[in-house]
Amino acid sequence: MWEKDIESAWREAKQGGCDERLWIRLADLRGDENPRDAIAVYQQLIGPIVNRTNNDAYAEAAGLLRRVKQLMANLGESNKFRQYLAQVRVEYKRKRNFMKLLEKIG
Repeated sequence: MWEKDIESAWREAKQGGCDERLWIRLADLRGDENPRDAIAVYQQLIGPIVNRTNNDAYAEAAGLLRRVKQLMANLGESNKFRQYLAQVRVEYKRKRNFMKLLEKIG
């Protein structure tokens, strides 16, 4: 990434993996041109982040959900996002503080 070759960094990450922070950074950089790639990364990371079970993690996961919402809206898939958000609510309904954050998203 330091060479500003995001496509190569993406390929390397897909082949060899990378840590959560780097995935988020790559997804942020690819979001405009490859929104579906970014959405997939964010969605994959939301669960593990929520499972840390602390308010900072919930806030981070909510931030990723906001990014997913925006990208899906840009793709004309707002209905699909609402369905996804409903699934997240069902899966994490016991996380009351996280549920409060989700109310603000949609």
